[in-house]
Amino acid sequence: MFVIRLHVDDFNVLRFIQNNLKIGRVVRDGDECKFSVADKDGIDKLISIFDKFTLNTSKYLDYLDFKEAFRLYFTREGVLTDSLKDKILVLKEGMNLSRVHSEMPNNHKIVITKY
Repeated sequence: MFVIRLHVDDFNVLRFIQNNLKIGRVVRDGDECKFSVADKDGIDKLISIFDKFTLNTSKYLDYLDFKEAFRLYFTREGVLTDSLKDKILVLKEGMNLSRVHSEMPNNHKIVITKY
């Protein structure tokens, strides 16, 4: 599942993203709101966007781990084995605040766009 959490003041921003991408759902939860995408087609769409418009911070590394976990899950043959679950959990547990390694791949180029 892909999730963006923001303060409830940014609810309309998340609705804008949802409406333009035509995927996911937006919900309010106390002082937060979140945009989430859980279906395979929606996540495929997000991956195509993030492959084209890369992130510039450690979020890029989180994205690469997320993409790898998604690929492992959906390209498997047969049932989900304990070994594959473990590989996916290792990727998940090393993301966001738990990230230990923050070296960018050599082929990553930082792109700053003007708006």
